[in-house]
Amino acid sequence: MTREEQEKEFVKNMYNGVNPWSEAGWFSKLFFSWTGPMIGWAKGNQLDINELGEVRPEDRVELALERLQASWESYRA
Repeated sequence: MTREEQEKEFVKNMYNGVNPWSEAGWFSKLFFSWTGPMIGWAKGNQLDINELGEVRPEDRVELALERLQASWESYRA
């Protein structure tokens, strides 16, 4: 396995099953250093959506849709 293939496999598994922002500490969030590995990889390679980690439960589109529908129903009433 070449070095590039090893790096790609590492990045692919780095955020597998986790949300990088949720796993970051407050200092890392403050200075956006949690994005470092991702940006470093993206400088020379194409990122794939599957390499970016999981969506936080509170950011899921289903939850936003429920809130929007409730707000719309409230507005209509």
